[in-house]
Amino acid sequence: MIKMSKMNRKGELTTGQIISIILIIIGFLALLWFVVYQLGFSGRIDKDTCHTSVVLRGTLPSLGGAEQYAPLKCKAEKICITAGFIGGNCESDYGNEKGITKVKVNDIEQIQQFIAQDIVECWNIMGQGKVNLFSQWIAGTYGIGSVYPTCVVCSRIAFDREKLSNIGINLGDMDLNKYMSTHLIPGKTITYTDFFAGENSKVKISDTITLPKGTTINGKTSLIASDENVPVQELTQEEIDAQIAEERKNADLQSRAFAILFMQISAPTQFGSAANIGKTLFVGGVSSFVLAPGVTTSAVKSGAKLCTSGGWVGPAVCGGLLALVGIAQQTNVAINRQVTAGYCGDVSVGTDARNGCSAVRTVHYDVSEISNYCSIIEGIP
Repeated sequence: MIKMSKMNRKGELTTGQIISIILIIIGFLALLWFVVYQLGFSGRIDKDTCHTSVVLRGTLPSLGGAEQYAPLKCKAEKICITAGFIGGNCESDYGNEKGITKVKVNDIEQIQQFIAQDIVECWNIMGQGKVNLFSQWIAGTYGIGSVYPTCVVCSRIAFDREKLSNIGINLGDMDLNKYMSTHLIPGKTITYTDFFAGENSKVKISDTITLPKGTTINGKTSLIASDENVPVQELTQEEIDAQIAEERKNADLQSRAFAILFMQISAPTQFGSAANIGKTLFVGGVSSFVLAPGVTTSAVKSGAKLCTSGGWVGPAVCGGLLALVGIAQQTNVAINRQVTAGYCGDVSVGTDARNGCSAVRTVHYDVSEISNYCSIIEGIP
């Protein structure tokens, strides 16, 4: 009897341990579900991987565009802004796509706070405009060929219209520009607007609509680079505000998904590109040799013979060739600087726009709208 009593007590103890283990496992699984699906832990991993690849590319030499061989491992985070205890997945925008990060909010200010922080995070992940990630090396260094803007889509943000409407959130009340100019970045003593104004680049926010190059309002066209040194903005702020106010009446447009993207484009100065060509022709033979030893060596030899041959024919022909190359190259530089001014005129002024820019933009997640600013998309949008 005594032995049987001890066995029962042991059995009861074992049962208690099993129950404790089960509860621990359930708690762990619940915590794991919350971290992965509610906080977007997988998205955090993607962002860290992206930033690491940005740092790697930024540390590689630009010689011959070598940095382009380090791929950017960046994937746009798919975000659904929703409300309620469980929240939705923004099926109308994402369908059956997996890996959606839910962001549950209670009011319009929380939406604006999240978007503002996501813009800053995009800027930080992509190197804060301090590294040249998308250089068109020949065009950027020598002014030969064309330049074009390249982008990385940091985030896709969609709205759960039904859930947000159920708690009284009207997306038409969102004024992100005002929010960013009046609220401090968490952990800093500076507003979002001042942070970007003092940085290496700009931020371009559109509350409800984008006004890409060529947009016409009241017969005027926006964001056109003029033939002068300073790009012009023909639209007045009042006209833009009026257009935004009109668009706010469109409930469907208000709730459209949009993208937060990082854009970069640059063009050489005419003096700088001419100097680079001179260095390559007369000094930088060794650097060119790294890229194409056979071609470079033969080109230098033939060029030397042409330019130093006896009589007046050699130097004259050499001078003519160099002059023609110089004219074509300088013309190309001027064109490229006009191109960059067109893409950067709304976030930079004067020569800053013509030299290029890095910018974080918000645009509707639509191929036609994104293509207004991006010729190439790197990463997974």
